[in-house]
Amino acid sequence: MQHLLVGLIVGLVAPPTQTSEPNFGAPSSMEPRPGPPRHCGPSLVKSHPQFRYAAGGTQARGLDRPRRVSRGPTHPAGVVALTRPLVGRPYGVAVARNGTTYVALIGTDWLLRGNLKSGNFTEPVGVGSTPPHVVINPAGTRAYATLQNGRAVAVVDVAANALLATVPLTSDGFNLALAPDGERVYATTAAGTLYVLDATSYAVLDTLNMGPAANGLAFSPDECTLYVTSRDAGTVTAVSTSSHSITRTYYLGGMPQRIAVAPDGSEIYVANEQTGLNVIDVESGAVTSVSFGAAAYGLGLTPDGEQLYVLLPGLGELRILDRATRAPIKALWVGGTPRNITFDSRGTTALVTTEEAVVFIQ
Repeated sequence: MQHLLVGLIVGLVAPPTQTSEPNFGAPSSMEPRPGPPRHCGPSLVKSHPQFRYAAGGTQARGLDRPRRVSRGPTHPAGVVALTRPLVGRPYGVAVARNGTTYVALIGTDWLLRGNLKSGNFTEPVGVGSTPPHVVINPAGTRAYATLQNGRAVAVVDVAANALLATVPLTSDGFNLALAPDGERVYATTAAGTLYVLDATSYAVLDTLNMGPAANGLAFSPDECTLYVTSRDAGTVTAVSTSSHSITRTYYLGGMPQRIAVAPDGSEIYVANEQTGLNVIDVESGAVTSVSFGAAAYGLGLTPDGEQLYVLLPGLGELRILDRATRAPIKALWVGGTPRNITFDSRGTTALVTTEEAVVFIQ
């Protein structure tokens, strides 16, 4: 029966809908070097790659190598390059720096491993019941997925595409995020619990209450704070990544979902199913909103920090906004029910899941 289901998943991958010649390219050979360590309270936190942008924003300079100039991140041009239909309700998606991709099929027990360059997803791995989200560690060696009905976090060996372990949760697994240094996994549940896991031993290091249906996670640029949304409480909770303590709660109302943070850490952006895009001033807590006349659900910030991608599932659309001004740049029809979005490390390609397909945007 298991082999039959695998064959069904792989065999029913429909031919792609290609609207332009894709050029997903090879992984960058000039990955940014790690920035200097940062202190968050009493603990030392490793920095993820940092850039100082040159004039025009087309070149970047690593902070730890001030004389070396390398290519910095960018954003897609905003063109649908490829639509890859998949059975099983593609929902969560992740891309490693080497171009390995995973999509979580929430209507099944499977993840599909794929390749960014080809746009194919052909290698299933069973992880447990109804996986909504997946992330890949910075080294590209481990993938982690939450399980809703399975009430767990599943750990996958990427090279072998094999299940390594499952970590039980006390409620349906919702979303998750990896610390930028790859050492901690933060997973949320339907009951509103935030689990802090050791990414290597899978030990539960801490748990905190975020409010019911905790469903969006994003780190501050200095990695000292993790922001978590609660859909049912209408809140965003700030958590110290060093002490695992709650430092502040922002009250939005509505139904907050996915979340992103401004490059300078001064603003938080939240997709809200009732009010559109919420913008929170981190210092004052003031909230402003951008309405789309439809529910906002998925949200992504381009790697260069210039644009916001907002998904409107009721319309089958992606709206691209200027992050700083919130001015509309483009509206793209992606079809289906758009749910989640991620970008490759260079920012040239975005992947959007629609519960019917994975849409590649360049």
